[in-house]
Amino acid sequence: WRPIQMFAALTNNHKANTGGFECVKGFHHTFDEYFSRKTKEMQLQQQRYNQSMKDTVCVGDFCRLLPNEDKEILHQYKHVEYSAGDLVLFDWRTPHANARRNDS
Repeated sequence: WRPIQMFAALTNNHKANTGGFECVKGFHHTFDEYFSRKTKEMQLQQQRYNQSMKDTVCVGDFCRLLPNEDKEILHQYKHVEYSAGDLVLFDWRTPHANARRNDS
């Protein structure tokens, strides 16, 4: 089983770029493969340049996305529409955030 995260919506949010919830839908299906590959690439790069492992890709269950290294993932964020009273549940491995833009 995998942990889930959730939130209860207190207001409606039906339009993108209005400060609501965004995520990369379906990323939990490729999470393990993506971060396994990324960790191996980072280790090879550090060996190639004879660097120590200063920075890790994942710390415990948390794996961060970096602006330059993970552009292809960051560009996949999509708005999730919800209404007041909705309970939004998602797999903890799904990249998620509040909207980066708020045009309202």
